[in-house]
Order: sequence, then C-alpha cells, then structure tokens
Amino acid sequence: MKRNLDFVTTALILVSMFCFSTAALAGVKKIAVLDFEDTSVSSNTPDFDDNPMAAFAMMTGRGQVQQQDNGKIGKSVSNILVTELVNDGTFKVVERSQLDEIMAEQKLGKDGTLSANEAAKLGKLLGVSAVVLGSVTEFNTRTDKKGVLGVGTKVQTASVAINARVVDTSSAEIIFAVESKGQEEATNVTVGSYYGSNSTGAKDALLTAATKKASVSIIQSLKENSSKMNEPTLEGLIVNIDPTDKSIMIDLGTESGLTNGQQMYVLKVVKEIKNQSGEVIKRITNVVGELSVKDAEKKVSTCTCINGTCDNIKEGDRVASIK
Repeated sequence: MKRNLDFVTTALILVSMFCFSTAALAGVKKIAVLDFEDTSVSSNTPDFDDNPMAAFAMMTGRGQVQQQDNGKIGKSVSNILVTELVNDGTFKVVERSQLDEIMAEQKLGKDGTLSANEAAKLGKLLGVSAVVLGSVTEFNTRTDKKGVLGVGTKVQTASVAINARVVDTSSAEIIFAVESKGQEEATNVTVGSYYGSNSTGAKDALLTAATKKASVSIIQSLKENSSKMNEPTLEGLIVNIDPTDKSIMIDLGTESGLTNGQQMYVLKVVKEIKNQSGEVIKRITNVVGELSVKDAEKKVSTCTCINGTCDNIKEGDRVASIK
C-alpha cells in the first residue's frame, strides 16, 4: 500500500512540475537586442616604465582615441549581453541572423542608429515585446603600478559603462533606461617593450569580464520591468485562398512569432481616419472571421477559418492577433 502511495505522490509531483514549466515557458517574453552605439573614448593607459614610446604616444594623442572601429565595440558588447540573457533564461532573445535579415529587408539602421519608432517597427516585425538599444559610454583599460619607490605590482583595470534603453514595441515608448558599469582587474600584468604591443588577449579577457558585470544591472532591470512589456500585436494580410480546401495563407510566420494553433482575426476596414496631410491615423475595423494557424512557416502561415463569415474572407483582408 505504501509503495502505491509513493508512486502516486511521485507521479503528482512530476505532473505538477511539468505543468509549472509549461506555464512558465508560455509566459516567457521575447525581446531583441540591437547593436549599441560607440560613444566611448578609449583611454588605454600604458606602463611608462616598460614602454619607452608610451609618453610620446600619450602626448601625441595616440593613447586616447574616439571609438571609430566600424561599430565593433558596440556589436561586441551587445553580443555579450545577448549571451548573458540567454544563459539567464528569463527571456527569449531573437537570433542575430534573424535580426540582421529583417533590418536589411526593411532598410533600417543604415546610418548605424535607430530611433524609438524604428525600433518599435522592427520589434513588431520580429514579434517581440521590447527592443533593447543604447550606447557604450566607457570602454577602456588602464595599467598602474602600485608600490613604493617604483617597486610593486602592475595592475590592469578594464572599465565598461553601458547606457541602455528599452522600447515597448506596441507604443514606441521607452519603458525604462538604465546606466550600468562594470570593472575587472588583473595584477602583475606583463606589457610589451613598445607602445601598442601589450597583451591584446589579456585586455580582451578583462574587457569581456567587465562587460559581463555591466550586463547584470541591465538584466535585473529587464526582469523588474517585464510586466510593463506588452505582448506584441501581430498584423498582416491574407495573401492567398485555396479554393479547393478553403485554406487561407497569411504573410506572417514563425519569424514574426506566430505558432501552430494560434488564433488570428480577419478584419474588414470600415473607415479610415486621416489627418490634414492625408496620413491614415486610425482604422475602424470589424471582425468578420477567426482563423487557426495550422502550418506556420518562416514567413507565411496556412490557416483554417473556424468562426465567422468565412465565405466573405478575401485576399488582401487584414489579419491581427487581437480584435
């Protein structure tokens, strides 16, 4: 009898764990992280004792330069933040290749920056709740000698500061902004015999560690403000209706966050309200049908009409994830 009770108890625990994990997974919000802008000044201070050319380099300005390396620093920092977010597991993060593809298709960010409205537009196309963007305001290393009368240890310090903004894709409003800093030190650093030859690998490792520390506050802020992130409204068009089986194809797919079994609504535009310049500022619509996604592909999905006046649905009608 006891063995049977133990079995039942174990089974109930496993079922509860499965239900909890499924519910948690269903509630995971999807976000995108854009490349950060490089607004930092790299102040790489060398060791004057071991680098005879260091003083000359600092006097001529070679020791302090504005970041202009084709956005490599901003991209590296955002990549590290993405890795830390994925490892944390609280959010689902858009893959870099998918982000680049959509930006290229929509011709967004050609000048290396995106406005809040453009970020929101990109977020809607990706089916994410929020977009993280911002700038790297500090990204440097410094070497100091600590001791008495020139005898002591060499300490190299990496400092990274990130100014991040999180944009809600449904309203294009900035949900919150956070400035986060991180530092990492290493002692007894070996440097080269002339300016510019100090260990690149050691510097990169320190800067990576400092960036990870700076990411902690950003991830924590994302968690604390996740309730402010609205689920994205997916909007598209009916692009094809198969007369044989009445299947309906829409121009939204997994790339936009659509999944099999998801419900979409067919909307007929009753009236368009325009401003003085002729821009449509609001559409008044009626729901004429309800669709169920049965085969979601990358960019398109095949649906079945499950409710409403299905025979009145035409190619070119609008679809949306909410009424």
